[in-house]
Amino acid sequence: MTWTARTSGSTAILRDVVYAGSQFVAVGEGGVILTSTDGITWTRVNTGRTVDLFQVVNANRINVFVAISRNGTMLYSSNGTTWTAVTVPGLPTGATFSDLTWDGSEFLLVVNDNTQKPRIYVSGDGAAWAASSTTYSSGFFNGVVAGNG
Repeated sequence: MTWTARTSGSTAILRDVVYAGSQFVAVGEGGVILTSTDGITWTRVNTGRTVDLFQVVNANRINVFVAISRNGTMLYSSNGTTWTAVTVPGLPTGATFSDLTWDGSEFLLVVNDNTQKPRIYVSGDGAAWAASSTTYSSGFFNGVVAGNG
């Protein structure tokens, strides 16, 4: 395999990239979201956000993208180019998003807070979220892994 360096046209540090069948979506610092159909030519998407994004996940079955920041900002897109802010209800004070995944049927979001009681939130479509019924008494979660995604 041969790797070739490419420029994105952005000076922002990019934190994550996902490929969804015919489109790449990359996210990074300062709210930067870039898209590309070939991984060579990149186009910046204007989200109106300046928060540092660190993760983007695609739900291939429903063709939805979700991007998150550590401070609790979540963005949703059905095409990679138009992004909408999403509110996760019931977030505790001091909530930080730690990880996000798609398990083939729903998104799983790991949230930590200053009480050291991690929480899991779930969504079937990336736009409407609910707290999982499972509770955890203490500690922090740093990640989540799911099969079938």
